[in-house]
Formats: sequence, structure tokens, C-alpha cells
Amino acid sequence: MGEATGKRSAELVGREPLLALIREQLVQIRSHGLRVVLLSGEPGIGKSRVLEAMAEEAVRQGLSVLAGGASDAVGMPPYLPFLEALGSYVRNAPLDLLREQVGGAASIL
Repeated sequence: MGEATGKRSAELVGREPLLALIREQLVQIRSHGLRVVLLSGEPGIGKSRVLEAMAEEAVRQGLSVLAGGASDAVGMPPYLPFLEALGSYVRNAPLDLLREQVGGAASIL
């Protein structure tokens, strides 16, 4: 966080190749639809900051962003990141939109 403003720096130093790859996925989403971006790496290397910046950029472009997290904690439920991401989306999306999106799979879901 920036000391004077209390806000994070917008600068992502040394991340240009990774940002370019993710931005290409945003282009693909706009022309071809759904994409999933997974980012992994050692703790503390800035994965969360990169994803936050890219999520903000995607939302500014009018895209929906779903996010979930995982850890190596004992007893973590399988598929927790997907449950978190979809659960949040389902709780906040308009019911008519959800019906349209799931179509015939509504009974399965």
C-alpha cells in the first residue's frame, strides 16, 4: 500500500509478459466468450496483485469476473475455488439472467 494515500501502487514492475498473456485472454473473451485463467506460484510473488489488476481491467471493459481461492489447509473442500466463485455470482446475478445462462442444466445445478 502506498504510505501517503493508503492505496496500492498501480505499478506492476517486471510483469509485462504475464500481463500481456492475460490481456490476450481478455481479447479472446470479447470475441469468443468464456475463458479461465489460472495463476500459480510461490507465496509472496504478487499473484494476487496481478489478478486484482487484471480483474479491475476486465470489469472496466464490461466483463464479468469470478474469483475463488485455495490453500494447502487440511480439510479444504474439493473444488472450493469454484464453489466460492460460482456461489458469489449466483447470489448476486439477476434470476432471469441465471435462468438464461444455465438453460436446460438448471435441474442438474
